[in-house]
Amino acid sequence: MKQTGCHMKIRALPLVLASFLLILAGACSRQGADAKRLSVCTSLDEDEVFLQLVEFKRYYPDVKLDVSFIDEGDLLDALNLPEEQKPDIAWGFSTVNLEIARKRGLLRPFAPDNIEKLSKDFYDGSGKEPHWVGMRIFLNCFASGEYSLNRWPFELPYSYEDLLQAKIRNGIIMPDPLSTGTGFMFVSVVLQEFGEDEGWKYLEALDKGVEYYTSDPSGPVKDAGCGDCSVGISFLARGMAEIQKGAPILVTVPDKVAWTMEANALVEKSRTNPAAKAFLDWAVSATMMRIYARKFTAVALEGMKCMEIAEYTREKVADARKIMGKNDIEWASENKERILAEWKKRFGSKLVFESQTNFKPLRDKKKDKINSLCK
Repeated sequence: MKQTGCHMKIRALPLVLASFLLILAGACSRQGADAKRLSVCTSLDEDEVFLQLVEFKRYYPDVKLDVSFIDEGDLLDALNLPEEQKPDIAWGFSTVNLEIARKRGLLRPFAPDNIEKLSKDFYDGSGKEPHWVGMRIFLNCFASGEYSLNRWPFELPYSYEDLLQAKIRNGIIMPDPLSTGTGFMFVSVVLQEFGEDEGWKYLEALDKGVEYYTSDPSGPVKDAGCGDCSVGISFLARGMAEIQKGAPILVTVPDKVAWTMEANALVEKSRTNPAAKAFLDWAVSATMMRIYARKFTAVALEGMKCMEIAEYTREKVADARKIMGKNDIEWASENKERILAEWKKRFGSKLVFESQTNFKPLRDKKKDKINSLCK
């Protein structure tokens, strides 16, 4: 009987071991599946995201992406979500917001493979490895609608002062700085260029001609083209895109133009998703830099020839860096909360709707298009 019992135990061992190995294999399989599913939050335009993810899937067809579109103003809320709800990556956000996130311990250091080829101006130098890495710089622009120009002629605005001309009778539409990076960079650069006292006086004068402030940074360009306003304040890449679609607008870039840098970051989590490294390397790769350079005036990769802006400026200046306004990212990140509180107190009555606090749903058709790509 003892021998039989011993024999039974020896025979049972392989079964126990096999069960353990099956459980282990299942766990590894789940971990492997998780490693190939990447959660990304972004404030980039849906059309651009689709085109860029087509490129990403060429190189990483097995990585499944969960993409959430959020306003710039909601980034910090997203990064403070519970661990299981946090994104793995913040993609294409203003460095002002990412710098705030860094200071709050919400980002994890990460250096892309080609860090030595990137301009040092395009990543933070707070430690041995950067907490955010920039992709490109984008500029404000003024989009003047041809309908308004023909009906109520006014001079094309090539400066901040030009926006105050009384001839602009059909109003101005501007992005809301509470929820959009485009709106905040305009306000921030105005305050830095004019000085705070004079800057607030200028914004007060501008507000008299503003119809409303919108949480859609692309909206003002489209509104100008539709005749809903005389001038829409937006960003140059969107203005160019609308012109290519045939929109009846004229785009100008002012002297001391407001600008910001779009960057990416690895979100602080207990475990780093291995696919995140691949995504972050890809986002600042030479291939992507060539794509950015077609529509943006400066990119992170040194030596890359970028789009010239001579046709949009009064003095036909080709290099955007020669007319970029003051924009101290450190100052802007330290003072953003105070600036927005003051802005809302002065101008909040003209907000079309308040900034959302939760993730924005993707817009119907574009949602289906992007979701099918990400699977």
